[in-house]
Parts: sequence; C-alpha cells; structure tokens
Amino acid sequence: MPEPGPDPPTTPTTEPFPSREVLNYLEDMQGIAVRVGELVVDMRAATNDWDNRSETGVTYRDTETRLEDIERRALALRDDIGLIEPPPDRGLPVEHQTAWLALGQMADAAVDVLAGFRSPDTGVRRRSALAEFLAAYERFVGAFDRIVQIIGVGAGVVLPTTGTTAAQPTTTTEAETTTTTESETTTTTERETTDTTEGETTTTTERETTDTTERETTTTTEIGQNTVPPTPDVGY
Repeated sequence: MPEPGPDPPTTPTTEPFPSREVLNYLEDMQGIAVRVGELVVDMRAATNDWDNRSETGVTYRDTETRLEDIERRALALRDDIGLIEPPPDRGLPVEHQTAWLALGQMADAAVDVLAGFRSPDTGVRRRSALAEFLAAYERFVGAFDRIVQIIGVGAGVVLPTTGTTAAQPTTTTEAETTTTTESETTTTTERETTDTTEGETTTTTERETTDTTERETTTTTEIGQNTVPPTPDVGY
C-alpha cells in the first residue's frame, strides 16, 4: 500500500469586517447615541425655558424637576457606556474611550448645571456648566462619528447640533465704536476798493471764500472678552 502523501496546504481564512461582534457593538453605541441626543435636546429646552420664564411661564420647581431628571439620565449614560466592551479592531477601543470620557464630562456638567440653578448667583455658574456640557457633547459626537466611519456602516442616528465646536475656546468680544467729526472752516473775507475818477466813485467788493471740510474718524475699542476654555480630559 502506498504511503499517504503530505496534507494539501490550507489557506488561512480571515473573518470579514465588520464581523458580527463589531455590528453588535455598533448597535449598542447607536442606542447610547440616541439617548445622548435626547438628553441634549432636553437640557437645552429646560435651560432656555428658564431663561425666558417671563414668556414660557415655567416655575422654579418645574425647572428643578427637569434638571434633576437630566442629571439622573446623564449619570446612567456614563455608567452604561462603561459596560460596553469595544472590539479590538481598527482603533475602536481608542474611540470608545474618548466617547466614554466625554459622557463622563457631560454627567459632571449636568450635576453642575443643577447646582448652579440652585445657587443664589445670577445664573453665571449654571451657564458656565451648560457650556461645558455642550462642549463635552461635541466630543462625544466626534468620537461616535469616527466609530461609524471605522465600521463603515450607516449610523442610522441623527444627532442634534449645538453650533459649538469641540475642544475650542469660545470667545465673545464686545466693541465700542466712537465716531468723531472734525470740521475745518475758513472765514470768508471781503475787501472793498473805492476808486474816484473826476467826481465818479466806483466801489469794488472782492470776496474770498473757502469751503468747510469735514473729516470723520472712527475709533473701535474692545471692552471685554469672555473665554470658555475646553473641558480637560478626566478619567472615570
């Protein structure tokens, strides 16, 4: 009986990307993103309604209840994203870490918004915390978008926009403009000359006039800047 020959070479198989594990991860992150978008919409509505309470008619207690609910949901989101394990593919763990940190910063800012609302100041603390909340949200959106790009499958989630830019300071400059008008006027001069010739008198009047010239000078003076710095990365 002839001896068996060597086994035929085998071709290694590579699981296609995205795998089922990656798609499951994307589905989990989609659920997180939907909740984050709803949270931002509710935060903007609650704070805007309070700032315009003379028109909206909201009460202090109504607003406090809404902000308490937002704080609770933000803390729950931070905990829930921490339970999601990203696949070790194509940089997904790095982007997931960024999204997780951003949600932690959003949760901290939501706590500060409520504390600022309850404080006796004029709303400065609450508005500052709101700016931190929205800046952290923009960082989450950036990380989520990169996760979707890596996986290469449509996100199926439309996140609200805030008009802010992540990790960039927001600067507001007020300018005071003063316009000064200088007038230069030359007085009209009249000279009379009288000639007498054999009993006939002739009077000649010469008049010299220079027009008035006006010059306008505009001076712009900056009177104030208010800069909100980016939120530092914090580990949880």
